Amino acid sequence: MNESRQAGEDMQAGRRSGVQAGKQAEAGRRRGKATDGALLLTPLPPPPPLPPPQPRLAVDKRVLYASTFSLRQPLHTPRRMGDSFKARDISLKAQKKLLSKMSNKTMAKNFIDGNLASVLDNLYSLFKGYTGNKKEAEKVVKNIIKIVVKINILYRNDEFSAEDLKVANQLRNKFNTIVKTVISFFEVAFTFDKVFLTKNINDCRDLLKQLVGNHLTDKSLGRIDHVLDAFTDPAFMEEMFRPESPHRPILQKIIDDMSKAFDEGGI
Repeated sequence: MNESRQAGEDMQAGRRSGVQAGKQAEAGRRRGKATDGALLLTPLPPPPPLPPPQPRLAVDKRVLYASTFSLRQPLHTPRRMGDSFKARDISLKAQKKLLSKMSNKTMAKNFIDGNLASVLDNLYSLFKGYTGNKKEAEKVVKNIIKIVVKINILYRNDEFSAEDLKVANQLRNKFNTIVKTVISFFEVAFTFDKVFLTKNINDCRDLLKQLVGNHLTDKSLGRIDHVLDAFTDPAFMEEMFRPESPHRPILQKIIDDMSKAFDEGGI
């Protein structure tokens, strides 16, 4: 009897233990589900921020095009009126440079009339015959042409100031005196005065340098000296005005052209 009661109590205790264990297991499952849900619901940490996008370089096609030609200044930068660049100056330099390369008897005819062009042709023959040196004769005439051409360019581009124009007028008067003197010395025998003619030519030299000194280079001033040194050479002057000189026929042509130029107002 006691054994049966004891067995019943043990079974009852076992059921209670099983129920308790079941409750504990169920509680454990619930906690597990809650934990799993918590894990699922926990937000992920935000991703690291992306680096800011690098700005794209704007390529100015004009500058790129200019750099192809190695220009020192960007093409899109305009020059202001106060800058040293002046198209007129560039144009003037270009004309002088171009004509300095093209200075010959043909080019001279574009700046002086037929009479003076003929004078140049005969001067070449005169110096060639006197010196026996073709290159030296060419150099003298070419330097005359370069001087005449550049003075014409300066005048046509209004480069001469009011003071320059006064000097130019004095130069013209002095040159006219020289031409008249040469004609007189040639036509009237034994009237040649070397000192007088040399002084007038050197006066003309000084006025010519004064006129172009602020406009032309030292090289151009050297051309003036080269030409006028040739004309004032004492031996050359005496030979030209010697009555028996073999060069008188050529000099006669020069005198005739200069006289004609005077009559027509070309000098």
